Amino acid sequence: MALHWLPSRVADFAEFRLYRGGSINFLPSPSNLIFAGRDTGLVDRAGLGGFYKLAAVDVHGNIGRFAMVSPTSPTATLASFVSSDWTGSSASLVWYGAGLTGLRANVYRSDDGTSWNVLGQVTADEEGFVRFSDATALPRHRYSYKLGILDEDTEQFAGITTIEIPGGHLAIRSVVGNPVRGDAIHFVASLAGTSTARARVLDLAGRVVREQNLQADLSGQLSLPLSGGERLRPGVYLLEVQQAGERAVTRFVYLR
Repeated sequence: MALHWLPSRVADFAEFRLYRGGSINFLPSPSNLIFAGRDTGLVDRAGLGGFYKLAAVDVHGNIGRFAMVSPTSPTATLASFVSSDWTGSSASLVWYGAGLTGLRANVYRSDDGTSWNVLGQVTADEEGFVRFSDATALPRHRYSYKLGILDEDTEQFAGITTIEIPGGHLAIRSVVGNPVRGDAIHFVASLAGTSTARARVLDLAGRVVREQNLQADLSGQLSLPLSGGERLRPGVYLLEVQQAGERAVTRFVYLR
């Protein structure tokens, strides 16, 4: 079995230690240590297809995170993409890696397939899962994501995936502060996409008393001015939002 690994860039690096065992959960110990040194490769002539675990050791004797590989199973990866979910206002992503527990990772996103930008930093939980919510993702867009896993002074990239964000469904979730007082109606809505939405206020007879185009705000926080034009009388009104061929309506009470 021929094994190869990258050199360590840690300033106080002392040596690598390579262990071989018969199962994926074997415990590295002096009894199964097959190599200790600064080389970055080994030909294990006695290897019969077991499991190998490699770690770097610093000059103080501290052992770093183990990497595991086996010729009888798929090549080990630092992190693998697990799943994605669109909530209507954010994209939730999950990665997993057996050796990630407690490690920090930068989450990168590419909008055009070439440049990568850091969205934020997260820490893997005790089971090795990395979870991140991207509140800036937009419906009907395609994004690529990857992790930049931080270990000591190094950053290793893994878990690259590309996802398609579906179109949203137009709905008015709530009117903020109902009854409404003041010169604007504030409301929360999920939009059907990123195109311009049109909001209107109608009285119960169906007469339009206020209307305005609104730029899509994927946070869902929208508002429509009520000042200007004919003064609104206290009473019950309809709030209507139209976008991408969809229409949503709700009622609210206006008090001057």
